[in-house]
Amino acid sequence: MNREQRRNAEKKLRSRGFTKTQAKKIVAFEDYKQGLIVEAPLKEGDLVKLNYDIITSSESYVANKDSEEAHVQEYHRFVEDNKDAVFHVEFDTTKMRDEPYVVCLREDQRERKWLWFFGDLVKVSEEGEES
Repeated sequence: MNREQRRNAEKKLRSRGFTKTQAKKIVAFEDYKQGLIVEAPLKEGDLVKLNYDIITSSESYVANKDSEEAHVQEYHRFVEDNKDAVFHVEFDTTKMRDEPYVVCLREDQRERKWLWFFGDLVKVSEEGEES
């Protein structure tokens, strides 16, 4: 995708209600899937925070807010309890070998760790500032 196509795609996404950041990440993801971006968006060991605003404003998060299912409640609790926490990126090579845009968080102590799409995470510096 060239620069003009990228801009048009971002503009179209913005007109559908996505934020500028969301639109850029979606277009970057599409470029990555098409092989136009060779480098993975996140690397093993990168420091990240949950993109709390993006996660909690998603339709599925809002729709399941009052769910009584244990795994849904656990997910919501994890997001709420860790909205300001800094994590290290870790790849799950057994499940997501060819999908480096889906990662785990090293500090997640669950037996079956949550899988996170890179757009739900914000890369941060050693000081915890967004980079």
